[in-house]
Amino acid sequence: MPLVTIGMPLYNAGRNDGRPFKRALDSLLKQTFTDFKVVMVDNASTDDTAKIIKREVKHDPRFYYQLNDGNWGFYYNATRAMMACESKYYVQFHFDYYFAPTFLEECVNVLEADPGVMIAYSHCQFVDHAGNLLDLYQETTDLAHKDAGQRYLNLLNHVGWCTAYHGVQRYWALTWYLFQALGRRNAAWDNEILATVALRGKLVEIPKPLIFRHKDAYQKEKIPLSEHFDRLYFNYHAYRRAFFLPYCTWIHDHCQDILETGLPPARKDELIHQTVSILLRRYETFLDCELTRAVRLVLTGEFKRGVRRWEGDNILAKNETDVPPKGQYKYLDFVYLAQLVKDLEYANFLRPDFPKLSLARAVVRLELGQPGEAWAALETAYKQDPDNKEVQELRAKLMAVQGKLAGAPG
Repeated sequence: MPLVTIGMPLYNAGRNDGRPFKRALDSLLKQTFTDFKVVMVDNASTDDTAKIIKREVKHDPRFYYQLNDGNWGFYYNATRAMMACESKYYVQFHFDYYFAPTFLEECVNVLEADPGVMIAYSHCQFVDHAGNLLDLYQETTDLAHKDAGQRYLNLLNHVGWCTAYHGVQRYWALTWYLFQALGRRNAAWDNEILATVALRGKLVEIPKPLIFRHKDAYQKEKIPLSEHFDRLYFNYHAYRRAFFLPYCTWIHDHCQDILETGLPPARKDELIHQTVSILLRRYETFLDCELTRAVRLVLTGEFKRGVRRWEGDNILAKNETDVPPKGQYKYLDFVYLAQLVKDLEYANFLRPDFPKLSLARAVVRLELGQPGEAWAALETAYKQDPDNKEVQELRAKLMAVQGKLAGAPG
């Protein structure tokens, strides 16, 4: 087997005349280190991605092309590429990047020289569509610190573009994330991978630009945050649910990652408190955006779109916005609502004073058939805003429910 596997998740890589994609493939063909294979996983592209691959790499046996039977979203696609690795080292390579000819050679040399290094990468040079040089990005913090906890905190506090994610990684360090956190869909998958790796070893940056990256259109345009969220997290059919808290989930996942390390309990506790504090401060605006959206979905009843229909043994992607008839699909309703409650309770732990969040918790608890828990959440909402009409209406509804329960035969 080759020493390095390069995973390349694809979807419509032929955009912009295919120029960035061709440049990426050409940079792999020109590597001075040649002991690698490339696994390209195509998420059912609708353009000429497959034709470009056939034309550019011709019959090079190091390049493997896999076509998915549908667009299953970026996370599925990237994970499938990772799991195809059978090498000592792995590179996550996107089609809007390209490498200098010596990138693989220099990174592999760093890793081979020091078993304590988990990832070797370089400065990142941004380019425009024509390949003209823009700004140069380099880390401003020490990701090779000897203390695992300090490496982790340095990454949380300072890392922006996650260039190390596209470096050469020891595959065994990456497999922990693959098999322990498989299925997670949080706000910054690449950042979490780097954090888990930093807890296990050093990330070393080669002090020169060997990675080149095209700036995405939405980064240049600075689109509204709500539109950015919709594009990244809510418009992908693979999520199959209308309710999703990507940044709350991300904070939770980071804390879970810390718990599963071999660090002393006191150090774990310290890092968890610091993690929550750092991420709440750093991503306050993002959390406000997703919680505002979540509260709206619950209070308008739109969260019920997350319940999917059954036909035989299959869940249908179509008609996912329909609400099943009353009394049907109760098990699926329960599973969905139970997860929804869990998400809202964790959000409440992070942001207990967020407007109407307790009211939303009460609504879902009542929907789940838990009037006692609904009442406790509603009392919090009442203390926060006693004159709110929605709170008063739900109080009246809950009192009626409790009255019926009190009068029910034992």
